Amino acid sequence: MDKLNEIAKLYLHENGITISFFAKYIGAPYDSAAKWLNGKIKKLSYEQNRKVHDFLNGEHLRPIEKIMKKEGE
Repeated sequence: MDKLNEIAKLYLHENGITISFFAKYIGAPYDSAAKWLNGKIKKLSYEQNRKVHDFLNGEHLRPIEKIMKKEGE
């Protein structure tokens, strides 16, 4: 398994993350993200590809400090 879409699909599955959340994060329509994850679309835009890498590096996670600050506003 060395294709980015396969790695991303496994990451979503193992972490219980929805395709909807993933699609929103990378800035793609749900259908496009789902097709890409399943190998039916071969390429994403440069920006979407960069966001996939960010996502896999955990940049979609919010630290507790930001969550608590938002609640206390």
